Amino acid sequence: MDRHALAIHAVLDRQVASFSPLPSAIEVLSAKQRPSAQGQRPLAIGFDTNALFEIINHRQADDIVDLLNTIDIPLVLPGQCVQEFWNNKLAGITTLREKAKTKLEDLEKVISQIVDDVGLTEEVGDLRDAVEAFSKKHSELTDTRRTQAASALFAMLERRGVIAYFPRSALLETANSRMLSKAPPGFRDAPKLGDMYVWADFLLGASRSIGRGKKAPPSYVAFVSIDRKPDWELNGRPHPLLSGEVSHVLKCGLDVLNVDELRVLLVSLRSSA
Repeated sequence: MDRHALAIHAVLDRQVASFSPLPSAIEVLSAKQRPSAQGQRPLAIGFDTNALFEIINHRQADDIVDLLNTIDIPLVLPGQCVQEFWNNKLAGITTLREKAKTKLEDLEKVISQIVDDVGLTEEVGDLRDAVEAFSKKHSELTDTRRTQAASALFAMLERRGVIAYFPRSALLETANSRMLSKAPPGFRDAPKLGDMYVWADFLLGASRSIGRGKKAPPSYVAFVSIDRKPDWELNGRPHPLLSGEVSHVLKCGLDVLNVDELRVLLVSLRSSA
């Protein structure tokens, strides 16, 4: 492991005597305004797997990708997220799209035949409305826009992003120990360790990114996720242990944003540039 990974592993495995989550816990309890809400510039922006899918499914996906591409902030993509996105999201969408499109087209033909044979009854009208509502709500299954948005997002991250993989075998014992002791993130998903690998990848990528930008050092890093379980967040703020780990490793704060909050922040930063 390089020096960044060694330092991170020491914190994750609680091998450092100086680690304390209490300052972060006090900050959460005091309900101070989050740095992103103040328009403060983050040191780096990282992404959870669910955030990647949320971006490509967003009504303003193109705008978000453009903002990320033009803003001068390091973007951290945990390697675990690429793996999870492909396994759980993109592969499923690609496989289901053709099936869903064919079935919905067949169903529409059946509905049209019923109309021709027996007239437009109230029940048939309700069925047609239901098919239309399903198609709109789950348009990722019936059109190609989401895959195109995913391609644009990943192409941008390939150009601008920092993709990090924490050594897998080196983290395995620590990840299991943290899960058993209910250390965040991911203890709600036991026995799965994916969230722990995402977190370690993010810390490693952010650590390697510090100092690369042209701006003055800011006071926090942003992690984009729609996960609001208590193994990630408490009272709208990051879990104090996660904030404590960021503070110890990166010497700054942590803010967890959803995709809409990210877009608001990016617009604010671009306007003030």
